[in-house]
Amino acid sequence: MKRIVGAKLYHFEELDSTNDYAFVLLAKNKPIEGTVVMADHQVQGKGQYGRKWAAEPKLNLTLSVILYPNICVDQQFDLNIMASIAVCAAIHQSTQIKAHVKWPNDVYIQDRKICGILIKNNIMAKSIHQSIIGIGLNVNQKEFDPMIPNPTSIINESANPVSLEDLRDVLCLCLDKYYVMLKEAPELLRQEYHNCLWRRNQMTSYILGDLRESGIIRGIDNEGKIIIEQCEGLNAYNLAEIKLIV
Repeated sequence: MKRIVGAKLYHFEELDSTNDYAFVLLAKNKPIEGTVVMADHQVQGKGQYGRKWAAEPKLNLTLSVILYPNICVDQQFDLNIMASIAVCAAIHQSTQIKAHVKWPNDVYIQDRKICGILIKNNIMAKSIHQSIIGIGLNVNQKEFDPMIPNPTSIINESANPVSLEDLRDVLCLCLDKYYVMLKEAPELLRQEYHNCLWRRNQMTSYILGDLRESGIIRGIDNEGKIIIEQCEGLNAYNLAEIKLIV
């Protein structure tokens, strides 16, 4: 099978943001699908909601992948699924550590965050034409800004350093595998996500509106909404409605 993710690699010592550079590539021409932009250090790395993603130079994986999914916009959450379970698989294959996906797409080891994922899609005629998947994975960094609430890294969980190049290659292979699954068997992809879902079938606290409540996480629906079992039954919520509490 022809490899997609990682067939072309741009590796820089320093960039403002790998996602921003990927945008530049897309604006100039059409790079081959699966092009990876990697930086040893991101000066202005971005997380969700405009937050800064801070990582020490040469100790972590910070990269972006350019894809041309051409899938229906209703299927866009599958890109979150694909990226997050690929990270979980890469961590497990490289370290034997079990990671989980905290809905929607953060990767956790127990109750500590090890990876953030930021996805930007270009939608045309109700189809996702282009997608940039940014991944920030904490690898060999031992200490973090105390303002970050619950970080961890591979070395903190395993006590062993990991080759960034080897881990990158494993991650690209995992992304490749699940990208094909997204195209050919999305129902299997979603089942993999359920298997990796953080606190699935466990009582979990969350903020709903202005109230702190508790319920059991049961999974996600076809739109990517999280399904919570509450006293009155099952309810599905989008990211703007609910915030899970670690």
